[in-house]
Amino acid sequence: MRNASIAIVAIICIGLPSTTYAQQDGSSEVLIIPLSGKVRGKLRKAPKRFTQTLAKLAESSGTRTMSARVAKSDITTLVGCSEESNACYAEVAATLGVNELVFGKVKKGKNGKLEVTLTRVHPNSAKKTRTRTFVVSGRNMKTAEKEFGTEAEKFLAEKVVETPEPTPPPVTTQPPAKKPGFSFSRVKGYTWGITIGGVASFLVGGALLSLASSKQSDVDDAAADSVADLERLRDLESSGKTLSAFGNSMLIVGAAASLAGAYLIYTQGSAKPEEKRTISVGPTARGRGVAFSLSGRF
Repeated sequence: MRNASIAIVAIICIGLPSTTYAQQDGSSEVLIIPLSGKVRGKLRKAPKRFTQTLAKLAESSGTRTMSARVAKSDITTLVGCSEESNACYAEVAATLGVNELVFGKVKKGKNGKLEVTLTRVHPNSAKKTRTRTFVVSGRNMKTAEKEFGTEAEKFLAEKVVETPEPTPPPVTTQPPAKKPGFSFSRVKGYTWGITIGGVASFLVGGALLSLASSKQSDVDDAAADSVADLERLRDLESSGKTLSAFGNSMLIVGAAASLAGAYLIYTQGSAKPEEKRTISVGPTARGRGVAFSLSGRF
């Protein structure tokens, strides 16, 4: 595998003065790849001359340099990858023993000026890729080469600070919301009305049943010797039944209202302010009797 890599290097690269040193210690830094593009006229040699100038500038800056003799597309094909990606550039860099690739493109722009794009790739670094595009307006090769050298020198001298991968923000977990404690202040006014009314109704019903029981005792003890006694007995029985019916009704209504009020006091006092609970109790006529309905939102 090492012999194959050496053969590829020999095919791809032709050394500048610093190349021999770089190959000896295996620590070559930059590979200068010929600039692509076709230019006609007096500046037809611009891609080749600009490539030579770029390599000399890189070497003069103290960077150990290798210059390729074939185009970028040929290099990637020889190495075994064809797409232009960081993975492919990383494979090229590993094969040739360099840390950075420099290449570019020259084309005719507006008014006969040359438009140059230079690219530096650090395939194994967080710096990744940098690109610079500029215009060379020289009408002859000497002037154009001088202008290119000025811009290329700036490009090679740019210092790039590696930016570390951003640290994700710490994940914060919110503690579970505490349930609100019980508070009489959250109990609605109508709830107190239902509860107090229910207790009062229950007490009245109990009192009426007590009176009905007393009437029944009077009926049991009453004499039935005369017509007047019988009429009085009949009145006592009727009065007792009426008291008993009303007493039972009031007792049932009072018990239901008291239970409903107690439930509402507990739920409203324990609930969040936005929660609302309503309840209603009402009598309903059923034939000869009375039924009571309990409805609401629980």
